Amino acid sequence: MNIGGKAVYLRSILKSSVLILQDRLEEKDAEITRLKHELQQRSITEDEEEKTEAASDKKDGDEEMLGGEAEIEI
Repeated sequence: MNIGGKAVYLRSILKSSVLILQDRLEEKDAEITRLKHELQQRSITEDEEEKTEAASDKKDGDEEMLGGEAEIEI
């Protein structure tokens, strides 16, 4: 193989390597995007659970207050 042929061969290998690396990078980028979305969904779910829990605790506290007032005799 002469020098020109080697250069063409090496360019071909480099181009293939670059394309493979670009594909891997795109796959990783898609995975990062998916994981960010999943994390965001979990965060939203946890926030909703905390709000529901807080509302339930407040309701329980209000019921206890009402029950406590009914037991007080004056």
